[in-house]
Amino acid sequence: MMSALASPLAPVAEAPPVPRLERLLIVEDDGFSQQLIDLYLRRAGFSELTAAHDGRAALDLAKTERFDLVLLDLNLPRVSGVDVLRRLKRDGLLTDTPVIVISSMTNMDEIVQCLDLGADGYLPKPFNVRLLDERVSACLELRRLKREALAQIDRRQQDQQAIKALHTLLQAAPEGGDPARLGVDSACLSLPAPQGGGDLSLITRTSSGLLWAALGSVAATGATAPLAAAYGLLHLRSLLDQETAPEAVLTRLNRQLSQSANGWTCPPIALTLLALTPETGAFTLASAGGLDPLLIDLHRGLMPLPVDRGRPLARRADAIYSAFPGVLSPDTALVLTSAGVADAQDAGGMSFGDQRLKRCLSDAETSDPRALAAAARTALTHFTGPTPLPDDASLLVLRRLSPSV
Repeated sequence: MMSALASPLAPVAEAPPVPRLERLLIVEDDGFSQQLIDLYLRRAGFSELTAAHDGRAALDLAKTERFDLVLLDLNLPRVSGVDVLRRLKRDGLLTDTPVIVISSMTNMDEIVQCLDLGADGYLPKPFNVRLLDERVSACLELRRLKREALAQIDRRQQDQQAIKALHTLLQAAPEGGDPARLGVDSACLSLPAPQGGGDLSLITRTSSGLLWAALGSVAATGATAPLAAAYGLLHLRSLLDQETAPEAVLTRLNRQLSQSANGWTCPPIALTLLALTPETGAFTLASAGGLDPLLIDLHRGLMPLPVDRGRPLARRADAIYSAFPGVLSPDTALVLTSAGVADAQDAGGMSFGDQRLKRCLSDAETSDPRALAAAARTALTHFTGPTPLPDDASLLVLRRLSPSV
């Protein structure tokens, strides 16, 4: 009776090689060596193999076909291996294709010359099968990693271009507008984060006579942040002519941003929204996760306004927002800030914080928007030094003008 178990002396069947899809060019004039290389590579899983028996044929193939790796013998007829490599590199035919040169140990000068020309590796003749497999696999893996790195750099550059373009769009609005027409004087501090943040700001006066001001921050980085900020700003603008209450605007805006658009989901946005009647100074504030606004009065000093913070936009579609009414006296400033101001850090990892911001604004002893924005910029940049900002840092200052202005 035969046992179901294999005899310990029976040969163990080798697992088939993992198929490799890379295309390899073998440049070798010796027929036996070429067949041997072909056999070893096929055993390693390579099937897309092309052979060239002299230097001229190799150059012609490189002009018409694409290869992932070239095995190049140096002792070739018609055109030497060194000249083949030189022309391939010079003409840009193998800009990112690894080349492994094959030669005997007696051609060390040529081997060094090829390495100087850009060859990626060297195999001595007669070559070891395992060494051949290891060199080929290592060069192909290095090529893959280089391509991934270049693709990542390209994506980052594209992201940075998109971020800069969107930042330009988002930061252009607050500074615009004639103070006499708006009924307020204003200034905006905007310090963008290197990796890309998504602060948004807005000052505009609608046909209803209301002056609207908004400052928000997207909870995301990279190209997603300014994209979401621009998306939110677009929807916000469309609602301001339809509503007169900021809490109603936030409620409708939140519903819109909570819905995915073509499979894209908007990240949460913290936003503070102000509706002001410049002639009387009556205002209403509403907050969707934004920081408490600051009121700066030359007689009473700096006072935080305890606005009820609702949920950030796009977090829950059924969120409800409340109103905070008040009156802005002439020559009194209202300051809106993004979380990036307090979150800015110095080289030791300490945060700038709300208290430092309040102190620098109080020490300015003015309600002039530009002077307050300049004081905040000076304090913030002095505190952080060369440390990059983790998020956009923005500050929007409004001052109601006297009726005589």
